[in-house]
Amino acid sequence: MAADAGIPAIYAEYFGAAICAAAGVEAYVAGCLNVMGELGMVDRTATESCVSVVVEDDGPDSGHMQMQNQAPMAGLFEPAVSLGDSVRVGDLLGTLTDTMGDRVEPMRSQQNGIVLVLRTFPMVDVGDSIGVVLPAPRDEKSKS
Repeated sequence: MAADAGIPAIYAEYFGAAICAAAGVEAYVAGCLNVMGELGMVDRTATESCVSVVVEDDGPDSGHMQMQNQAPMAGLFEPAVSLGDSVRVGDLLGTLTDTMGDRVEPMRSQQNGIVLVLRTFPMVDVGDSIGVVLPAPRDEKSKS
């Protein structure tokens, strides 16, 4: 991982879901140009930021997000939260139902923080991550 090696890196994903939305393309282009302007690579004054929360996680394996909230069985996942929601340990992220509908497992957050990644494809296999919760900044935790 870049962070583990002390290498600056930027990770970006615009609402995922395996789609290419025009708004996402525009946001990526603007973001890249803003970074290039900040680094002096192009002549550009950055646009006003739309960032509402900044979180840095420098813990071990922080870049390996698929380790979080893994499915205990194969089946269909139905989310109960949305991207950007704040959750606490034990909050319902969604439900996982086996393909025959005989077993329903509530998938609860194993972390306090902000829903950063949420599985949008219903079909999951054992061990697939159904969501990633990024630890909340200290001031956010104290408000909860």
